[in-house]
Amino acid sequence: MGLAPFTEADFVLSKEKRAEITAGLTERQAFMVTQWMDLHEVINRGDWDGMDDFFNTDTMTYDNPNRPDLGTYHIWKTSPQGLYKTFPPSTYRTLKAWGRGDDEVCVLCHHYGKHTGGP
Repeated sequence: MGLAPFTEADFVLSKEKRAEITAGLTERQAFMVTQWMDLHEVINRGDWDGMDDFFNTDTMTYDNPNRPDLGTYHIWKTSPQGLYKTFPPSTYRTLKAWGRGDDEVCVLCHHYGKHTGGP
């Protein structure tokens, strides 16, 4: 999927664009995808305390064999913070969503930023 030219304003999804993304999903799937898009808005403005509202910060774990160093929520949270600082404006948006059953959704996202230094 090639991306059409975009501006930073394209990362703030309108009510109409959100409806287009969630069209055809079940009510539960649409709720979960909307939560994901809401999380993007919080991360895009660097609201790290607001990010906590989307997770069970006491029990969430991150299990990625490529990043075993990011196990707990509080340690994993440093990863998007690092991207935000290293690749400003480091913004995210959802492009498409689909699901299977009420507890499984998949989203195609676009992350944009420019490397300004640091590792």
